[in-house]
Amino acid sequence: VWRARRTIALGAGWILTLLIPAIAFPLVTYMADRYLYAPSLGFCWLLAAGILAVGDRIQARPLRLALVSALMVVPLALFAIRTGKYLPVWRDSASLWSHAVTKSRDYRVYNNLAQVWIDQQRWGDAEKLLMHVIEETDLGQARNNMARVRIQQRRWADAESLLTGTSPRDN
Repeated sequence: VWRARRTIALGAGWILTLLIPAIAFPLVTYMADRYLYAPSLGFCWLLAAGILAVGDRIQARPLRLALVSALMVVPLALFAIRTGKYLPVWRDSASLWSHAVTKSRDYRVYNNLAQVWIDQQRWGDAEKLLMHVIEETDLGQARNNMARVRIQQRRWADAESLLTGTSPRDN
């Protein structure tokens, strides 16, 4: 009984202990998945303990082995399927930020997708996103990126006004 409780306490403690920094000191980030890697080890520990506890209730060794094996395959298969569904999202920066735009209202995400499009010389697409960001917020990075687009469009006065914070007619 103590061994089982100790195993549960270790798994739960692992999760809580490693989640506390992310919860207590939240960082502004777009994709916070990386903060779940270490706590997920505690989840896996609890899952394995549960599977072994179910297996301990079966007396016949061949049946116990089959049951434990089947119970291990189920979460593995589910995790593999879920990972497979996310592979296209992580294919490249454009697919990652395009997906993030559908999930987030943070304007830095839009700015980062625009940055990818600038790198791909998709000036019109980048311009539309950056206009949206600049209209909604005063994100300096978006203004700098829009200035890069304006330079490529040879709209020098617009680029200068974006960089200096003045209107084109003030120049």
